[in-house]
Amino acid sequence: MAGEDWQERLRSWVPRGCDAWIVQREVQDVTQYAELWLRDAGDHRGDATEYQARYDAWLDEFEARKVKGVGFGWITLRKSAAADDEPSITVEEWPHPVEQPLGETVRAHFARVDYLRAADDAALLGAHFRLASEVVQEQVGLPGAEDPEHVVLRQNRGMRRATKVDTVGAGFAGVCDGSLSAGRILDAIAQLVGEDPVALRDRTPVQIRLLVEQGFLEPAS
Repeated sequence: MAGEDWQERLRSWVPRGCDAWIVQREVQDVTQYAELWLRDAGDHRGDATEYQARYDAWLDEFEARKVKGVGFGWITLRKSAAADDEPSITVEEWPHPVEQPLGETVRAHFARVDYLRAADDAALLGAHFRLASEVVQEQVGLPGAEDPEHVVLRQNRGMRRATKVDTVGAGFAGVCDGSLSAGRILDAIAQLVGEDPVALRDRTPVQIRLLVEQGFLEPAS
């Protein structure tokens, strides 16, 4: 709708007691959308006058409803008792290639929602994580430079996300094989980079939470 944020509008559709994952993959303007369905119905092969009348009817209806574009994607709802007080509603735009089919990716998304909803920062620091399968690290920087300018973790499965991380985040993810707790890994990194371990423990759970939420890290247990 004109003048309305599409993400907030879709959030308002989610009923109480449900978690939601809403992904917009593509947007067409109303003329493209009308043409799509008229062609799908085969109307473009018939009488040109009738085709134009149907086309105009589509556009008149969109104009009356103040519709400027139509989004394509998916809406997944999951009923959850925890969602009554703390719903997880993720609304995002993701036009990039994804792995098909996505059934297991959807299931894993909601499993991570449950895990993170129950885990405070202390629990995250005490937990053991593994780097998800087929995650690669990409570095960009000048040849011979001591540190890269950018470090990106990229998935080759599921949503095939990419996320930028700092040196600590890259080092943390690279060490996660399930054998050490997150807190112990951070203490070792703090010693290596000469940072206060308490300060590092305080600021890193936010990044850990994001990496788990997006599927880069998985709880080892």
